[in-house]
Amino acid sequence: MFIRKLFGNTTGLSPQHLADAEKLFRRRLKQEQAASLELVRELSEWSGETKRRIGVLIDRRGRILHVLLGDSTGLGVPPELVRERPAGRFRGLRWIATGPYSDEPSEKDLTTLARARFDLYIQVAITEDGRPWSFREAHLKAPDSEATEESLSRRKSYVISDPRSPRQLRNDFEEFIGALEEEFERGVSETRSTRGENSERAILVTVGVESRRMLERREEELKELVSSAGAMIAGTVLQRREALHPKTLIGSGRAQELALLCVQKNADLVVFSCDLTGTQAKALESFIGVRVLDRTQIILDLFSQSARSSGGKLQVELARLRYHLPRLAGRGEGLSQIGGGLGANRGIGSNRGVGETKLELDRRAIRRRIEGLEKKYTKLLKRRNQKRQKRLKGQVDHIALIGYTNIGKSTLFNRLTGATVGTADRLFATLDPTVRRRTLPSQRRVVFSDTVGFIEELPQDLARAFGATLEELRDAKIRLHVVDASAPDMHLKIRAVRELLAELELDSAPEIIVFNKCDLIRSENYLPLARQITEDPILVSAITGKGLDTLVARIEQKLIDIDNA
Repeated sequence: MFIRKLFGNTTGLSPQHLADAEKLFRRRLKQEQAASLELVRELSEWSGETKRRIGVLIDRRGRILHVLLGDSTGLGVPPELVRERPAGRFRGLRWIATGPYSDEPSEKDLTTLARARFDLYIQVAITEDGRPWSFREAHLKAPDSEATEESLSRRKSYVISDPRSPRQLRNDFEEFIGALEEEFERGVSETRSTRGENSERAILVTVGVESRRMLERREEELKELVSSAGAMIAGTVLQRREALHPKTLIGSGRAQELALLCVQKNADLVVFSCDLTGTQAKALESFIGVRVLDRTQIILDLFSQSARSSGGKLQVELARLRYHLPRLAGRGEGLSQIGGGLGANRGIGSNRGVGETKLELDRRAIRRRIEGLEKKYTKLLKRRNQKRQKRLKGQVDHIALIGYTNIGKSTLFNRLTGATVGTADRLFATLDPTVRRRTLPSQRRVVFSDTVGFIEELPQDLARAFGATLEELRDAKIRLHVVDASAPDMHLKIRAVRELLAELELDSAPEIIVFNKCDLIRSENYLPLARQITEDPILVSAITGKGLDTLVARIEQKLIDIDNA
């Protein structure tokens, strides 16, 4: 049974005023009433006598569940109503409060309306002698699928009525809230149907001190990551700052706008382009009211989706635990909360159940688990090294395909070897290394290996954990560096791959740059650009097979040059 009690500032109130406030719980409205004149008069009289604001929260059965006591200007609501997302689109509570001398809702009250997802807000202006003078209604505006963060104005996201007489309080509340819910449903139905009922809706936040052009690149990459993870992008926020806010990164004002955008877009989660500390994630989730993830969590989720072998799953869990261990204190949660999904459905960022059997481990147990995984990881490295040594004894040359994620490496690998490695138009579709033999036209036997795709600023924990996957490069005789010829930032991606290989000391083998997806460009215009990267560029199309003979001939010649060196 719900316990009704006063909430807010009771300091300095007389016993009579407290008793009068508690009497409000006895009042019951008809379900079709948004408010009653009698209730408004009682609130106004109390507010006039105390010179404080007062409010009530009423459910759809007409019961007063909360009586809120404020000061002369402010009026808060129970924090759990803001922090916890309601089961439906609206909370099923309407909020009626005195101004006391204004019926114009403040920005703070409107933000509370949005974050708590109240059905309706009614603000009553009172006279100096405590009589209701006028009121305004405010409610959320239905989502606009065409609206963007740039065009979103907090005031334009609400419907605020003109001042009305207290005798004009609406008596069609049931019809009103039913129509408003239908309007909200229509506002998101089109986008929901394109990705399915179960697709999570994500707001992407790209924030940093870099140039706007660089932030726009990060935003595009974040879109690819989140889409690959299976969520639908409901909106974006891009903010360049002189310095990141220590608690929210984006500042309190922009955080308020973000909370409203989540309501407007019916978002399930917010994804940040940079890593968050546990404290930052907790503060943002508490303020915004939806789940908050960062870029590393999305990458972990993609790795988890792609892991098929026991070795791949081991590396995913190891990376996941290393990431979450230092963040447990900030979030104030155990490993049982690391999954982070929405209820039983568990969306992106939940790591697809990897390690879910260790739900109640404390920090010490997590460290023990990491130690155990690291021992298994060492054995994995040893087994894979033994396989490589066997290939070396058999005098079989190793050619490794490397490159940025989602640029067609696996498709090219299949073309070169006749393999049927799974491909998909998403980031990190390949995680476990795949090796296939082939005999070149000169009858020389070689093995090709397909490796995990790279990405800019790959988090250290992920780079460390996937050392076993990338160890295939250590004994490679040639690195086929595959790049997307159609990508406008191709040179930056090439640099990102080379920097990561150098950091891992896996860049000793000679490199052949392979410009893939040449079917999407005009070769005669592209060659001068490609020659700025390599003297004799090779243009291929893994889809059509164009240029593959030239590539194989170049591989053979490079092997001969290495042998004669």
